[in-house]
Amino acid sequence: MDKAYQTMNKQQLFTDLVTWSQKHQIREIEDIEVENENPLRDTFKHLLHSDDEEEKFIYWRDHFLHLDKQAQQKFANPVFLGYGNPESDILIVGKEKGFDIKQVNESSKYKYNFQCLEYQLLKESILNNYYWSLKTEGKYFSVKKPYGGIQDDFHSGHTWRLYRKVVNQLTNYSSLLNSKTDFFNQCFITEFNHLPSQYSTGKATLHPARLEMFKKPFFKSFSKVLLTYRSYDSLKENQGLTEKIYDVDYIDQGKVGRQSYLKFQSSDKERTVILTNQLSGSAGWSEVELQLLSTFLY
Repeated sequence: MDKAYQTMNKQQLFTDLVTWSQKHQIREIEDIEVENENPLRDTFKHLLHSDDEEEKFIYWRDHFLHLDKQAQQKFANPVFLGYGNPESDILIVGKEKGFDIKQVNESSKYKYNFQCLEYQLLKESILNNYYWSLKTEGKYFSVKKPYGGIQDDFHSGHTWRLYRKVVNQLTNYSSLLNSKTDFFNQCFITEFNHLPSQYSTGKATLHPARLEMFKKPFFKSFSKVLLTYRSYDSLKENQGLTEKIYDVDYIDQGKVGRQSYLKFQSSDKERTVILTNQLSGSAGWSEVELQLLSTFLY
């Protein structure tokens, strides 16, 4: 078991992870299968290799934005890292990356500016590692405070709103619930699956590169880890991953109201991991259940 997380600071662990992820994303291009795959692969390589944010968006607009949904999703980033503060003590791993691919007609693609949701896949997934490599915030997207944080029009069951309530309980940060952005300073958020369920094929097993990513020391450097993909963990192919990824042992299980959970802990008791159901409005989490959930991370 790699114990680098015990001797290296979090900033260095994350810097190493960003470097690794950028190299690995380029390596994964060879496995992409689409029509006219060689020209598209070469263009996608140019997009990833470019150091200019504007140029990356132009490449995507000119060569990929008009592709159908199934073709676009094949370029989703299997080593997408996440959002928030990588130097925080709280890690939240959601069930799957959320993006809705909005295909546009080739004749009308120049009508959409780079802030539009038609570029969601590019901003949130494909360029995630690139944005983390920058010394300043990107012009078109922020991985530290995506979309300016939690907006007023996000419904009450929005996953980020539910995460914010749990993080508020863990940090006791008085102004957290009234701030759009402070929540992202207190945790780091990523996803188990790099694809939304509507674009996944078959069972939700991890992409090999994503599994390799999760085994990096950075993910063992958090003292409180909340995994919200219980349904994926129940698949035979995924069982045992929690112990391997976070270097923890199973110690308990129970229920928080109607929601079940499993609890894990490292041998030195410095890291606690809770595996539970997806935090979303449709999962039916109550205020009391969210408050109780946070107590099990101590």
